[in-house]
Amino acid sequence: MTKRQAITQDYLRSILEYDPETGLWRWREQKGRRAKGWFAGAINGNGYNSFGIRFDGRNAVYVSHRLAFLYMTGEMPLTVDHRNQIKTDNRWVNLRAATKTQQMRNRHQWKKKGGLPKGVFYHPPKPRPYRPYRACIRVDGTLIHLGKFFTVEEASEAYKLAAIKYHGEFACLD
Repeated sequence: MTKRQAITQDYLRSILEYDPETGLWRWREQKGRRAKGWFAGAINGNGYNSFGIRFDGRNAVYVSHRLAFLYMTGEMPLTVDHRNQIKTDNRWVNLRAATKTQQMRNRHQWKKKGGLPKGVFYHPPKPRPYRPYRACIRVDGTLIHLGKFFTVEEASEAYKLAAIKYHGEFACLD
């Protein structure tokens, strides 16, 4: 069995046209029912725009944000992050190469009981003086406690400052 060759920038540019201003793709050639100039892609089960391309005698499905990197730079990173966290916004200014860890840092939190902000947790009352809110952040697999606070706002602000410090441009402050 031979190793599958990755799609090339030249081949991609010969069959598709990418508009970096809008993030949309159009077919350059007519094939079957698909007409020249038609938009390429559809939203897949994970919420990303993807489409199939035949290359090197095989069919493969690609997500458009990874192909945008190949189209623009000639390289296709394993992970591409959407800066604004909108999976279908594939404008070039919204995309950046990232590691899986960096990509996970740039995401909204899961719905949490009590509706507390990201990085803020409530702890049951203890003897006074009591600070019922705790802020924590995870950095490289280690949970860092940022302190205990009297208000949700104080704890949230501590988390946001730590996120900027530890996560840099990938910090999600929502």
